[in-house]
Amino acid sequence: MFGIVVIADLGFVRHLLERNPLFMFGEREYGVTDILYVAVRSKNHDVFRLIYDFVVSQRFDAGGFDQQNMMNRAVHSASRGGNLVILRELPSDCSVEDVLTFQDKQSSTILHAAAGKGKTLVVKELVASYGPLIMEAIDSQGNTALHVAAYRGHADLVEDLISASPSLISARNNAGVTFLHSGISGFQTTAFERLDKHTELMNRLITYAASMTPYVSASPISWKKIVFDD
Repeated sequence: MFGIVVIADLGFVRHLLERNPLFMFGEREYGVTDILYVAVRSKNHDVFRLIYDFVVSQRFDAGGFDQQNMMNRAVHSASRGGNLVILRELPSDCSVEDVLTFQDKQSSTILHAAAGKGKTLVVKELVASYGPLIMEAIDSQGNTALHVAAYRGHADLVEDLISASPSLISARNNAGVTFLHSGISGFQTTAFERLDKHTELMNRLITYAASMTPYVSASPISWKKIVFDD
């Protein structure tokens, strides 16, 4: 099924939706989310729109989930998949407060979702559109998007988020962990690609702390203290 969506055969996808939606989505709760994510990644916006329009229609048995829930899944899929076109379409009429309600089961916002996947363009778009409120939003563990980006080793995103909101560098999650601790925790991964990313991230942070870059000087707290002493 995923292969059909990936090759973006619009006619066949429409046929399956009309004739056998159970085959399309399966019986699992996350079947809809999986298909929406694959459709986003296919880069065929017509296929995504077709699937999304179907799941929010009365023709689809959503298993007790309403249209808002389906939109929530779609927006998160677009954020994780890095699809700016769809991300601009879905919440186009939403306020910042509305956008903050788009959360997964861990209370992660769409900014958390994009930061975790290293989607730089999406992060920049969300920060520019929704400002401090979305940057300061936390998940159920108290993590900001900066914590998530650091844990995943996305150095460019860490830099962008700090540049946009220097005060984030002092933010601690429920366990008292700063973004720097999260970045160091990422070294526990066994994936070589992730290890390389975290090495680059740590090197950049040390360089920034030593040189006291412009966005650091704007911070009300001591950057050097966090990097070297915390």
